[in-house]
Amino acid sequence: RLRASSSSPSASRRDRFPRRATRRGLCREEAMRLDDEARLRPLVLHALTLLVCYALFKGLMRLALFRREMRKFVRLSKQGPLYRLGAWLLAATMRRVLGKRAYVEPTLAPRAAQLKRTTDSIALTWRCRQKSRWATDALEVAARDESNPVAVEVDGWTATARGLQPGARYQFRARSRNPLGCSPWSREVAVATHQRPVDGGGRGPHYVWRQTPRAVQIVVCDLPDGTRGRDVKLDVASHSLSLAVRDLLIFDKVPLYKAIVPDEALWDLLDDPRRLVLTVDKLHPTLRNDHWPCLVKGHPTIDTTLLADLPLSPDFPA
Repeated sequence: RLRASSSSPSASRRDRFPRRATRRGLCREEAMRLDDEARLRPLVLHALTLLVCYALFKGLMRLALFRREMRKFVRLSKQGPLYRLGAWLLAATMRRVLGKRAYVEPTLAPRAAQLKRTTDSIALTWRCRQKSRWATDALEVAARDESNPVAVEVDGWTATARGLQPGARYQFRARSRNPLGCSPWSREVAVATHQRPVDGGGRGPHYVWRQTPRAVQIVVCDLPDGTRGRDVKLDVASHSLSLAVRDLLIFDKVPLYKAIVPDEALWDLLDDPRRLVLTVDKLHPTLRNDHWPCLVKGHPTIDTTLLADLPLSPDFPA
């Protein structure tokens, strides 16, 4: 008996206390279950909170005022520095990871969107639809005058040509490119630089014009000798002008830049050289930053930023 009892004390102990071991196992399982419930309870609460917030937001989006304000908020957020920085970092990471697969072969030609010009420079901003979410195509621009190419500086999607001639006409075209290829060239865009103002005006086809804050004078030069007053056909309206001298048609109901006073129009024929001088009054006198850039809409323009204070007198120099 002593040997049997001393050889297996643990077995006799399990036999003597079976219920206590079972109770300890149940307590451990119960504790684990309670711990799992404690962990799941905040997650369920957060999920319910998000669900309620989403339902509330969807309900508010049915209101026109709230929907309009939210669209404005999203639009302004996309213009902020943090959004742009995050978008740039994400795009740079995707380009690094994907390589050439981040690009899409360009098939659409760019189009000119904005124009800024002076007497010696032209800046054109181009637009083109980007097919890739992670990569932006580069811009390639070619410019020329009537016969020779012109150097162009490209910064992003803006191309600037400098050192140009005043009042000259230039042709621009562009295409987008990336590591996969180039798009077709766009149609040529004809742009002319501003003329340098002379006596507040400039030069157009067959005429020279100048201005004061209150009046505009038009001079038609190189008329045939022997031109008389009966050879002049003039029709002045508040917004248009028609003028013909013999067989030379100067204006054919052309739209003026702004309104004039037709009843105050005066004209005269002068010699050496033979020329016609027409003076009209502006309907609304102009200020320093509001002078006419051209006489007729669509005709060559002057750079009004170079205009000094024009004399208030309607008299023009000979």
